Parts: sequence; structure tokens; C-alpha cells
Amino acid sequence: MGFLVKVVLKSLGWLVGSVPLVIWEKLLFLLTFLCFDVLRVRRNLTIKNIRQAFPTMLETDAVSTGRQSYFNFGMTVIEFLGSRKRFQKMNMTVVNGERLQDALNKGGGAYVLCIHLGNWEFMCSQGAAHFSKVSILAKDIGKGSLAEFVTELRASNGCHVIPRNGTQSATQKIYECLGSNELVGFMVDQSRPGSPRIPLFGKDALTNVGLFQLWMRRPAPIIPVVSYRNGRGSHTMQFLPELDVEQPVGMKFKETVIHNGKKMNAIVEKMIERCPTQYFWMHRRWK
Repeated sequence: MGFLVKVVLKSLGWLVGSVPLVIWEKLLFLLTFLCFDVLRVRRNLTIKNIRQAFPTMLETDAVSTGRQSYFNFGMTVIEFLGSRKRFQKMNMTVVNGERLQDALNKGGGAYVLCIHLGNWEFMCSQGAAHFSKVSILAKDIGKGSLAEFVTELRASNGCHVIPRNGTQSATQKIYECLGSNELVGFMVDQSRPGSPRIPLFGKDALTNVGLFQLWMRRPAPIIPVVSYRNGRGSHTMQFLPELDVEQPVGMKFKETVIHNGKKMNAIVEKMIERCPTQYFWMHRRWK
């Protein structure tokens, strides 16, 4: 049964990748209207999140931002599903790539700080194509054959998922990647159970600070990067200045992690403010 599911998914991916994006755009306009305006799937949560981040934004603008966010997410799914054929036809403009290259030139790998904005799957793939092998910590998408299909598709695009349960711990694998002068990507804008609450857009949000817990034991440059969609098949990947991890004298381990988590969230805010219509607002971040 699992084999059959994978065959169906691969065939679907080939079909999706074969249909021109201009056609998908038209279909996604209709699907966005159906999900956001008719069925209202997570619409209230999305608008609530947007208003939390931008309290002075007009209600009509918040609704428009949410609708465009749904469209961007749908296009990201379409591009990823058909990525075996699609990614090679898409264009990525790299801005300030020397910031990551300079970090790699030190020979100890780099942590890459990312969020769910633009097409993060294509960004990861292009990071591997332009700089070094990329490994990421990521939740499984679905279960069973679907999860395996997504993991295999990511790997074929140059983005390798680090398993959380295996013969080698995820932490050991991360340190091994850094030792090989590779990139380790972290999506830091979604909550995890047990995460501390750190301000984000003025309100405490469960914040994944695992990146700093790892850094404290194995330092390496932390380079923030964000991807923006410019138009049909065209994207920009922009690298920001290295995050300067601070270790104030007398501050305990947990306090140091939270201190730097605040700096991280300030960077995340700036990334989102740059293009809120392409951010994934459907996640229950403030809970």
C-alpha cells in the first residue's frame, strides 16, 4: 500500500510540474477564494495573527494580507510538489551571499536561521546549490508514505532532513554536519512544546530556542536568510548580517539562551515586516 501511495504522489508531482505556473496561478486564485473567503479555513486565526503583528493595520488591509498569504502558501506547495521539474526552471537572485560564504570560509560550517516566508523549500534547495550541503531539522509532513515522500523529495532538491529518532542523535548529526563545513538550517518561527515565551511583535510567544542551546555547546556562525517571491518563477534569497550571540557575564545557561532568543525574534520581526503578504500566518504562534 505504501509503495502505491508513493507512486501516486510521484505521478502527481510530475503532473503538477508539467503544468505551466500561469495556469496554476489562475487555479490558485479560485482555491484561495474558496478556502479563505468561503470555507474560511483558519481565516479568523490568520487575521488575528496579522493584527497582533500590525495593530495599526486597517481591517481591510489585514484581510487582503491574509488572502495573499494563502495564495503564496498554495503556490509554494505547487512549486514544491512539482519541484523535480519545476525548480530547475525557476530563478533565484542571491543578495549578500558573501555573508554566508565568509562564514563557511572559516571551515566550521554555519547555522542558517530561516522562517516560513516566500518559498522556503526553493530557498533551501538553492542554498545547497550555491554554497554547501544543507541539512535541516523539520517536522514530518503527514505520516507514513506521505512523510517519506516529502523527505525524499526534499533530499532530491538538496535539502536533507535530519531524523529525530535513529541510531545517531539529531544533535550528533548536526555537529557532524558542521564539522564537515556544511549548513544546518533552522526554521525558528514555529512553537515547540516546552519552549519559553519570548516577546514577538509585543506579545509573548512560544519560541523555539533550540538553535542557541546547540550553539552554546558547538559555536558556529548564525546567518539569517529570508526568501521573497518576486513574480512567476522568480525569487530572491537575502542574507542578513551574522547574529552576534551574546554571553553576558554571570548569566546562567537558560537565561543566556532566552536573552539571545529575544535578539532572534527581533530579526524575525524585520523579516516579516519586509513582506507580510508572503508569510505563513496560519500557525497558532501566540497561544
